[in-house]
Amino acid sequence: AAFALRFGAKEIRAKELEKRIGDPNCDVLLIDVREPDEQNVSTIPDAVRVSPNDDLMAVDSVTAFIDEKINANNTTNVPLIAVYCAVGYRSSRAISTLPANIRKYALNLHGGIISWANNGGTLICPETNEQVLRVHGYDKGWAKNVKNKDITAVTDWQNGEPPKM
Repeated sequence: AAFALRFGAKEIRAKELEKRIGDPNCDVLLIDVREPDEQNVSTIPDAVRVSPNDDLMAVDSVTAFIDEKINANNTTNVPLIAVYCAVGYRSSRAISTLPANIRKYALNLHGGIISWANNGGTLICPETNEQVLRVHGYDKGWAKNVKNKDITAVTDWQNGEPPKM
């Protein structure tokens, strides 16, 4: 919650997000703003993979969702842009860069993908789309927050250490 407050982002809890994803009256766009090393370990199904430094408004799938579900106003469904990273810092920061008229539809996943994993949310390998029981914990300190005994926390980086946030 501290990260969201710092960047003025509103939040959604993992169980509530799972409900919204399954709700036929809600259009959800999931955005994963972690580094590729993290995303390659696992991601939430159907998430758009974006670099943490990318401008969300320059990502085609994000602008298409905004045009179709928010700007066109041609659906009775409730639009939701759910953004996540490992624990919430980078996703809250990404939300803060959205224009105000779009930011009101964006929610930070409280506790990030680690919270999602702890609450039994489905994780997939993005290359195979098969379910996996692992999540990238960013570093050893944050990986300690993985409390689900069925989930393995990974902290490997190609260059040996995590990038600076």
